[in-house]
Amino acid sequence: MEELVCRGLLQHAFFKDSRWGLDLLFPSILFALPHFSSLPSLLDIFIFATSGIIFASLTRYTKSIYPSYAVHVINNIFANLPFLLTFLHRVLG
Repeated sequence: MEELVCRGLLQHAFFKDSRWGLDLLFPSILFALPHFSSLPSLLDIFIFATSGIIFASLTRYTKSIYPSYAVHVINNIFANLPFLLTFLHRVLG
């Protein structure tokens, strides 16, 4: 859903012809916001906005949201793998 809103709607529809990189910056900052459950630190904002800029750059380069969507899914799998393995160990072990 994040990719659809940030890359599909914001990047392609609203900031498609941006001269100042707003097609990368603005959707990336908005991409970072839903990832926080409490007040984030500057480092948290930097990390999520940077990954958003990477996804936005991939979308700009390929002119499609699908590659950034795939990279986002792979990133989420690796980010959640320790939790999944712990859960499976407790359930099955």
